[in-house]
Amino acid sequence: MKATAHKDIKTQIEYSDVKLIGHLAADPEVRETKSGEQSLSMATAIGRTTKDADGSDVSTVDFHRVETRNQKVIDWVNRDHLQKGDHILVWGSLENRSYDTKQGGRRYITFVNANHINKIS
Repeated sequence: MKATAHKDIKTQIEYSDVKLIGHLAADPEVRETKSGEQSLSMATAIGRTTKDADGSDVSTVDFHRVETRNQKVIDWVNRDHLQKGDHILVWGSLENRSYDTKQGGRRYITFVNANHINKIS
């Protein structure tokens, strides 16, 4: 028996999974939104080494914005007293949002929406 594909069924997988291991670039900030929810934001610094045109090692640091409104994650960050310089693992999804500036322009932000944060000893 020969299998045939149905033209009206599309199979497409889309998935966003981000894992970052780095250091906190600043102390995490917890704020309250207008609706009363808590929101956590922090920046991670992740070092990497590349080669320049001469083949020499060049060290650079990438900074990634991390945010969450997941109350379990926020409680854990508060309980563990994460601070600048701590070595952490962040697991979440990549998200984008935009906002209008006072000057009438539009800004775009890409960030990791954290589902899990762990301190690495």
